[in-house]
Order: sequence, then structure tokens, then C-alpha cells
Amino acid sequence: MQPHLEGPRPARLDERTAVLDLVNYVFRTSVGREPTIETDWPHVYAPDNLHNVFVIAGGERLVASTGLWCNDIRLGDVTLRVGGINCVGTLPAYRRQGLGERLMRAAQARMVDLGCHVGLLSTDIANWYRAFGWERAGIVHTYRFDRANIGLLPLLPETVHCRPAGDDELPRLVDLHNSGALGAVRTPALWRLLLSRKPSSIFVAERDHAPSAYVLLHDNQIIDWAGSAADVAGLARACFDRLDDPSLSTSGRAGDGHALSRQQLTVVTPAVGHPLTALLAQLGIPVQVDYAGMLYLAAPGAILRAFGHHAIQVQEDTASFTLWRGREHAELNRNQLAKLFFGPERVTHFAEDVFPLPFWQWRLERV
Repeated sequence: MQPHLEGPRPARLDERTAVLDLVNYVFRTSVGREPTIETDWPHVYAPDNLHNVFVIAGGERLVASTGLWCNDIRLGDVTLRVGGINCVGTLPAYRRQGLGERLMRAAQARMVDLGCHVGLLSTDIANWYRAFGWERAGIVHTYRFDRANIGLLPLLPETVHCRPAGDDELPRLVDLHNSGALGAVRTPALWRLLLSRKPSSIFVAERDHAPSAYVLLHDNQIIDWAGSAADVAGLARACFDRLDDPSLSTSGRAGDGHALSRQQLTVVTPAVGHPLTALLAQLGIPVQVDYAGMLYLAAPGAILRAFGHHAIQVQEDTASFTLWRGREHAELNRNQLAKLFFGPERVTHFAEDVFPLPFWQWRLERV
């Protein structure tokens, strides 16, 4: 007989090791992977965030959990609070009892309490999360460069130099990031924690003895950047030149069958919100369009107010939302509302001059 189940409730500080053991078992070691949850998501399972990690206990044992981590993002003059959901997991012996649903309801209620506008998560079981109002939405652009098109990007001026960032420069780079008003609001302490997640390299454009732009490179992909469009593009070109090896055979293959010379570089950007996106579009660089993730609109009315769209009214009923602006109106469920607000699909013609709204969370802050 299974013990009485307690929760969902916030994890206690003295349960941190047990939480990590549970999550590592469900998502890592039971499927043959290394127990890397603490290093993969240090911001979620940090001691000062455990009150946002929800657990269900069976007797003295934790049997299910999920993590929530909230942060503010800026989109120009607009600030939104985003709640990221991490690792909704249950021990095998306790599955099919609705514990995952209980955890999700608790986390979503906590998001509302914390003033979150939007929830964000990544998953390959989208249909399960759709039952709780989550939907794939938001827009991410990925641009791909190789030897044939990298030369279309501008070179850095002769007076601007590409070099690796020094560890003591992180506070300056955080200021550079925050001045761009795009994505998460950062502190040096938070960025150091996030940079510990995965091996990466940071390169800066040095102008007048100070960084004017930076790019963060992980696995041949620029996943984080700040500065002017020209400087970021110039850094991307300089990074490609550093990675490319013209001496490699263009026809030879390695032992795994892959070509020896197949250098590519990708750059991840929002759909709108920075001149870099416009620059790459003007150059006709091939772009892959994808979802930002699964989004949950925790406070649709507050989102509209944050963007200054006071003429649009929204009313929530039991299972739907009614929006109206003058003679226009639309009735949508929460899933459809996520696509209306943040795209990319057009689920209704309501307020086509307003939607989709911009949304952006850098990969470092993702949970």
C-alpha cells in the first residue's frame, strides 16, 4: 500500500538533495544519462529558489516535483515577468495518479501570485501540457552561415578588435546587455551562475579600449549577444573565421562518415526588436522560424496593459476569453490566445495591426 501523499508544497531547504536525487533519477539516470540537473539548471534549484520548487511526498520520500523560476524580461519599454517551468516528474510507482497535474496547477497558481505575465517551458510532450492551457507560440529566428555567405556580413572596422572576453569584464557586459532592453534583466551574479551551465566562449568587439558588443558561442551557435547590429554581425563573421579551418580537405570524411570540412555557424535572434534581425533579413540570409516554446498566458489583461494596448478589453469566462476593440471581437481559449498574442500562426483576424506581440527569452535563462 502506498503511503499518504502530501502536497504539492514548496520544497524545504533540507530537502534540496532529495529534490535533486528525484529529478536526476526521473530525467537522467533512469534513462542512462549522467546526473546533471544541478549544473543544467543551477538557477532553478539554487537554495534561494527552493520555495518555488513544488514537491509531493509519500511518507518520508519525495515522489514528484517540478521547478519554477521567474525573471523579468524587457522588450524595449515593456517589461514582462516570465515564469519558467522545469522538469515535471514523478517516480514510476506513483504515475497515473494525477500528481503531474497537481504540480502544474500549483506552479501556475504560484506564477499568478508572483505577478507573472507569461509561463514558458520546453517539452516534447506538448499535448499533455495543452490540457493546462499551454501552447506552442512565440517566434525564434535561426540564421545559418557557411563559407558561401559569411562574407555578406560586415567586417569589424580596423579600429575595432575581436578578442575573448576577460572574466573581469562580465559586469561591463551585463551593463551592455541590459542597455539593449532585450530579454532578461541580468545581474553579474546571475550571469556567472548561468554561464556555469554549459561550456561557452564569449568574444567582444573592443572599441576605444572597451567592449562595444559581445557574442556568446556554444557548439558553433551564437545564442546570446548584445551591441549594435553592425558590431554583432562583425563579431559573428570574426568568430566564423576563428572556427573555420581552410586547410581541411573539402572532400575527406572522418571515421563517423561526416565531412571533415563542414563548418557552419548559426545565430539565434528574435523575430523583431533589434536591428540585427533587419540586417540579416536585408541580406537574404536563410532563416529557420521556430516557436519560442510552450507559452501560458497567466495574465492576458496585464500583458495588454504592459504593451499599452488599453483599447483592447479581455474578459475571462470558465473556459474561454472574449476580446473586443470597438466593433471587433473574438472568443478564444487560453491555448489559442497564446498564438494570437505571440504568433507565429494567425488564429483570428482580430486586431491584426497589434498582434503578434514581441516576446524574447535568451537561452541562458531558459528552464
